[in-house]
Amino acid sequence: MKTFRPFGEYLPYPLTHPRLEFSEAISSDLILMALNRYATVPDIGKGLFPGTLAHANEMYRHFSSYTTQAITYYKAAQSIRGSASSLPLYYSAMNFAKAELLISNPTDIVGQTIRHGLSYSPQASKRMKTDELKVSPGIFPLLYTKGSGYVLVNGSRLDILRLLPNVPEIGWELMELALATPNTWEIVHTVALDKTDAWSIIAIPPPFTLGSDVTSKHIKKYYEQVTAPSPIGTANWRDTFAMSHRHVGGIAYTFFESKWKVSRTAAMSDVVGNVARSAYEKLSPFVEEGQREISEGQLTASMYKSSLLPMPSSLARYAMIFYVSSLVRYNPAQVNAVLSPSQAWLLDSFCDQSKQWMLRDSLSGIANVAPAFYSPSAYRT
Repeated sequence: MKTFRPFGEYLPYPLTHPRLEFSEAISSDLILMALNRYATVPDIGKGLFPGTLAHANEMYRHFSSYTTQAITYYKAAQSIRGSASSLPLYYSAMNFAKAELLISNPTDIVGQTIRHGLSYSPQASKRMKTDELKVSPGIFPLLYTKGSGYVLVNGSRLDILRLLPNVPEIGWELMELALATPNTWEIVHTVALDKTDAWSIIAIPPPFTLGSDVTSKHIKKYYEQVTAPSPIGTANWRDTFAMSHRHVGGIAYTFFESKWKVSRTAAMSDVVGNVARSAYEKLSPFVEEGQREISEGQLTASMYKSSLLPMPSSLARYAMIFYVSSLVRYNPAQVNAVLSPSQAWLLDSFCDQSKQWMLRDSLSGIANVAPAFYSPSAYRT
């Protein structure tokens, strides 16, 4: 394995850009307040729409209506536990998606009868392990292209057991049921500098290994695995990532150093920002905002190992909430705790735990930023 490049300066820095930072721990109330600001303050909401004032006025009329409806559905879902909440949650997500697409794809939304973009067949559905969703023209493929930069072919099929591992908050449940291994990893990132150059170093926790799958091949284009990197004058790699020395679970981290560098021809803050933006661009579409305050991003691998199908967590959640709401409507036995106990437990867990993250996804898509939440103790090492 290659030894890391020596460096004397370093700065842990987020991978996702641009960012909207909150000096509070994440909460649904905080996100709802931010979304409501766009929906109810015209000067703020209209600022989302490029073009003429007349265009902004017209778009805002639709945008405010969709967003207000979405918030109402979400508040209804907050009072419901388990899979039953999937119906208002899906209608909330769908209306937020329409509001988001008004900004990027207005002609596909205004005055159009736009469909879900996903379909579920109650007749073909037997159990979650073999269920799938079919992609059709509508909201989801438009949202997918906007969120991933790729195109979903009409008629594509999305296996439920391949969507679930891309939802990080239910990783433990998937492993407890021996259904799947999580396909996401919280990563830490730092920008390392010597006297002439700056570059990116990332650390990925287990069980990630660099293999021959399409995600690994993409990473290998721009990064190579190195020994545990530590600044000149210290032997502890935790310093590189501002990670507490009390952290004992990091021995198995895998470290990657960028093959590319940025010349130090500008102020350090500009150079560090340029490196982080380059890292984000090169790791896309597999990197997104993480869930934990200690991370600088989240790696979400392709749904398939041998063929490229990016599926960021935000899109996996959207597809999954459509699926669960379809079960509730058309095949409720699959979410019945007596008839399907393990499956019902898993899908109840998904609905309860993903609510907040779906709301964050909507704020990210509408504001076109990566929302980041830091509690007052977030920087304590």
